[in-house]
Amino acid sequence: QVVHKTMGFALPFIFQQNKNYSNPDGFMFAKIDDKSFSLEQLAPDLWRVKMKIKDNAKCAWCVENETLLHLFVECRETKMFWQKFIQKWGGILNINNLTSTDILLGVLPRGENDVNKILNHLIIMGKQHLSLVRSKGRKPNFVEFHYNVKHVEKLEKDIALSRNKINMHKRKWDAIQMG
Repeated sequence: QVVHKTMGFALPFIFQQNKNYSNPDGFMFAKIDDKSFSLEQLAPDLWRVKMKIKDNAKCAWCVENETLLHLFVECRETKMFWQKFIQKWGGILNINNLTSTDILLGVLPRGENDVNKILNHLIIMGKQHLSLVRSKGRKPNFVEFHYNVKHVEKLEKDIALSRNKINMHKRKWDAIQMG
């Protein structure tokens, strides 16, 4: 695992609690006790990592067991987040809902347009937001997420301008009319 600067010590380790590979609920988050985590560099590219896994596997936002499916799809807080996502971009992107498959694996192409590129990008950013706020002990916040989307669009626009690829950027982002 890589220690991500913005996530600090709340790393989303995932482990399989049983041998049922076909069941997405078979994968649980390992919650790490922040006080027990230590990371020591012994040599270049050699690290000693010590941590204690917490016994409680409950969702940070409700009382259910926290699985990947629960975190990204089934939790009531997550459902509210995706409902706001649909309210914001559903009409523009011509989607009425997102299935658990859409959220977990992405949306399949629907023709020759670039709509799915931005939709899949937004879904990935949504899952990143859910994971990040969970690791920081906060609930999903769509306003914060939308701000982050605007920030990423601006960064990509600056990169596109510097590389003379602004038309490619516009094809991707104009679908959701950022502004």
